[in-house]
Amino acid sequence: MTKEEYIEWNEYLNESAKKHGEEIKEFSNEELMDCYERLNRKLNDKINENPLDIFVQWYQVAISETRKEIISRMK
Repeated sequence: MTKEEYIEWNEYLNESAKKHGEEIKEFSNEELMDCYERLNRKLNDKINENPLDIFVQWYQVAISETRKEIISRMK
């Protein structure tokens, strides 16, 4: 993968994770917690398989967005 391809993928994955952040606002509290747990499991699996996999970053951003939503609902 070239640097340019990596940058393009990185931008796409960040946009996709942000979109995920918008979509989860429609989730119930139970669905939100389930989503958070699934994302964590998938992130750990990806890190164990290949920590340099570009999708690791997507899961990290998606988890961050999900965590923000959970915290906002707790206030």
